[in-house]
Amino acid sequence: MVSKFITTFGVIIAVMSMSQTTFAAGDAEAGAKVFKKCSACHSLDPSKKKLGPTLKNIIGRPAGSIEGFKYSNSYFDARKKGLVWTEEEIIKYLVNPKKYLAAYLGVKRAKSKMTARFKKIKDRENVVAYLKKAAK
Repeated sequence: MVSKFITTFGVIIAVMSMSQTTFAAGDAEAGAKVFKKCSACHSLDPSKKKLGPTLKNIIGRPAGSIEGFKYSNSYFDARKKGLVWTEEEIIKYLVNPKKYLAAYLGVKRAKSKMTARFKKIKDRENVVAYLKKAAK
């Protein structure tokens, strides 16, 4: 009975550790292809002005924090509430940016010019991997 418990517990631990590793593991090369959808509005070159803010060094940056960029008020409100663009938050955000912001802020609707959506988790993970690599 004890060995059955230990085996079951070991399997649970292994599955949990695999899922955490898989969550953050993306393919930067595949992410570069997915990022083409983003590049219509975003650049990785901070000197290039586009409809959206630069995504250079986005991971770890507070929402709505690039000086001089005209964000929707929702991003300023999210920053005041403590939103920092971690890998996990970006992955959740990219499913549906407006719904994500509304839920984060606890409001019915949030304003955002961001219209791109990435339904596939692998696409979101790959974009994050690409953004991490581009930050180096």
